[in-house]
Amino acid sequence: MKHNCPTLVDLFSDERDGGFLGAVETRQNCGFTCRRVYYIHGELEGKERGCHGHKRLEQFLVVLKGQVEITLEGATGVHTFVIKDTSQGLYIPAGYWRVLDKMTNDTVVMVMASDPYDEDDYLRDYDEFKLWLADQSKVSGVSYLNFDRMHYDLRFDLDCAHDAVMESCHYINGPHLSQFENDFAKYCQGQYCVGVANGLQALEIILRGWGVTTGDEVIVAENSYIATVLAVSAVGAKPVLAKMDEKTFSIDASAIESMITEKTKAIALTHLYGIPAQMEKIVDIAKRHNIKVLEDSAQAHGATIEGQPVGSMGDAGAFSFYPTKNLGAYGDGGAIVTNDSNLAEFARKYRDYGQSQKYKNDIIGTNSRLDELQAAFLTAKLKRLEGWNKKRRQLAEIYCRELADISGLCLPEFYENSQPVWHVFAVRVVNKKRDALQRHLHSKGVGTNIHYPIPVDQQECYAELKGLYNTACSAKWGQEVLSLPLDPYHTEAEIEFVCKHVREFF
Repeated sequence: MKHNCPTLVDLFSDERDGGFLGAVETRQNCGFTCRRVYYIHGELEGKERGCHGHKRLEQFLVVLKGQVEITLEGATGVHTFVIKDTSQGLYIPAGYWRVLDKMTNDTVVMVMASDPYDEDDYLRDYDEFKLWLADQSKVSGVSYLNFDRMHYDLRFDLDCAHDAVMESCHYINGPHLSQFENDFAKYCQGQYCVGVANGLQALEIILRGWGVTTGDEVIVAENSYIATVLAVSAVGAKPVLAKMDEKTFSIDASAIESMITEKTKAIALTHLYGIPAQMEKIVDIAKRHNIKVLEDSAQAHGATIEGQPVGSMGDAGAFSFYPTKNLGAYGDGGAIVTNDSNLAEFARKYRDYGQSQKYKNDIIGTNSRLDELQAAFLTAKLKRLEGWNKKRRQLAEIYCRELADISGLCLPEFYENSQPVWHVFAVRVVNKKRDALQRHLHSKGVGTNIHYPIPVDQQECYAELKGLYNTACSAKWGQEVLSLPLDPYHTEAEIEFVCKHVREFF
């Protein structure tokens, strides 16, 4: 397993037939995939070896013969280890200056490395290393998202997941999909999970499973991402745009009931930006009118209301695993979560050409399957999701504390009984200063985004909706909203850097 600082690790060693059998297990011992092995041996007595650092390379060192003293200096201080036999190995994280000393001439050291040779990764001058180490705590810019850090942290887990799928020789509708569906259903506190190709398909398949079709109406939030509305159109129904709550960015529950007609078949709400909507009120309205509740939870993996995860409180939840999501795949992916066995059965058939078994097609379906490789990656990442969401909340708290009471800046709010997961930290910049703030932050090296600049009823493809509903909030919101950097691999210092330059602007 991976450690945060240099660590001695006990290794397997067994005496057999007058000799020894030793083993290094990369999963249990190294915590990284070994991509290079090299040896240190020769006339070593009285000479120092090593004398360099690495920016990203991880190493695992084993003394096969003789002995060595190793001194490591880095973020956690100075560490010295003496290794005399093969019973232990030494894990060396990136970012440590290393010196190998007090070796005998018969010493043989084997070094396993996480990457092929790359001269640009080396720090060969001690003073240069100290400057580099000091710079690691300094912030000169903040990217909007940081996939690079996430990938480097996860790549061993992803390598293991990839190898397991390749070795299974089963790539569609196999054991890794079943494992993920079981794990994600349990995580969401739902009875069933059906993996599909993407979040849009998840929304569409749910509506089809409920029989929503031409002539029906589905109520959606005026400011939802267009995918929610596209799913309604895909089944032939009419999207009805309900007012948004400007403070929480989710659908205004109080605006729903007046929009229900005899044609209304469902409410497709969105837990936008990872902030839960008012589910208790919405579910109560739906029950009184005998209509379905579809939770578009594409941005809210792990968000809760009174401890219950979103996606499990309505009649069904739709999730996206687009790479930027709190739980993201390495490509497209989606899932349906429900307690309705009939809907789950329909979704399993519909996603797979309408088949109940191979070559037996019960309904007219499509090809919308979550493949084994993405399912295996998602299973590996699901184990990290709670920790990531906790980090997102900690960083969001810095924004809320440091940016409070700035005139002209409206921070997002959430309902008292809910716990957001902050897929996006979106603020509203009033008095037409949003674009100027974005330019200012860009000049300071801070990445931002806008979710979403053009409301649904102002899109060319939905021109027929323009003027039908009171969408003044989303029109105004599209000109004011600005998303600030926030992912679980941002540091507190980076978020404070963003806050500093936001305050500087105002």
